Amino acid sequence: MSYLKELEEVLYRKKRDPQKTHTIIFEDFTVQDLNTPMKDIDEILDDLNLLIAKTKTSNLSKEKEINQNQVKEEPIIPPQLTPMKPLRTAPEPPKKVSQLASRSESLKDFTSSTGNQFEKIKGSLMKKATNFDTYKTLVVTTVMTCGFIVQKLRDMLKISQEDYYIYELCFDFFAARPLRYEESLMDVLASWEEETENTLLFKKCNFPLGLTISDAQKIPMAYGYAQIEGKRNKWNKRFIQVTPRIIFHYKDANTDGELLCDLINFEPYKLTEINRNYPTKNVLILKSTSPLRSFELIEDYIKFICFDSEEKLNDWLASIRFTKLQLIKGSDKKLEKKEMLKSFSRSQSYL
Repeated sequence: MSYLKELEEVLYRKKRDPQKTHTIIFEDFTVQDLNTPMKDIDEILDDLNLLIAKTKTSNLSKEKEINQNQVKEEPIIPPQLTPMKPLRTAPEPPKKVSQLASRSESLKDFTSSTGNQFEKIKGSLMKKATNFDTYKTLVVTTVMTCGFIVQKLRDMLKISQEDYYIYELCFDFFAARPLRYEESLMDVLASWEEETENTLLFKKCNFPLGLTISDAQKIPMAYGYAQIEGKRNKWNKRFIQVTPRIIFHYKDANTDGELLCDLINFEPYKLTEINRNYPTKNVLILKSTSPLRSFELIEDYIKFICFDSEEKLNDWLASIRFTKLQLIKGSDKKLEKKEMLKSFSRSQSYL
């Protein structure tokens, strides 16, 4: 009900009984000040507005006084608790170090002196041969050979020069080698250890001799004296000879040859940085393609050979590369003959 209708009702009652006090109840206050002589309705409305304003101001002042008189409650500070003594627990069992992890650590000790030097050499290698301003993506499958991948990369990067190869950078012992075009890149990656710092690099090869069959007439004969590392930092001068498959070393002319490595399972690498004390700086590395866990001794996994000059090192590197290439080509032909014989025997069985 609006104020106006309520006032009309009060005025109507006032006319009937002028001596009686009438009360009007609004939303938040009560008015009992209409016990006056009869006035005009407009004047009553004006008086009522003034009364409403006075009532509101008085209510506001009362609220302020109440707020000022309220006592500020002090925050309750919880009591400080003394920390409990830790319960005794059973000591943790010592972690078992796997043989593979211990051998990989010993390999790093076998080939390098400090970890900081390792990072410096790794960084210098990458800075020398890479350009990080350009990124290209190529999906590699198990069917692709390194030669096929090299051709794809040359087309993508618009390189017309020859002698570009994919390099395997082995930071475990600071060596590198260009991958032959006939190799499978996925097989190379599968031969790496799980936690390795090795990487791949696509660049031009400055010494590609021995990587293709067309180099057959240029390959020098590899035999002569060099220094071989037997145990850690124990170098022995030996006469070395490369045969179509085996590398032998002889103590002297009157002794029988001893096996150095079987080239079916080993790959030649060239040392990229001098990371420890060698007799000379011309170091050839022979590393097994089998995983490290297959060997009991590090000396059986990796071989170090030092030569007097860089020319001798390159001759041996080219000879071992070409011998390895001939072995792969010969094994491929044998496999082809076996497959042909199998298919021929199957065809004969159906006749």
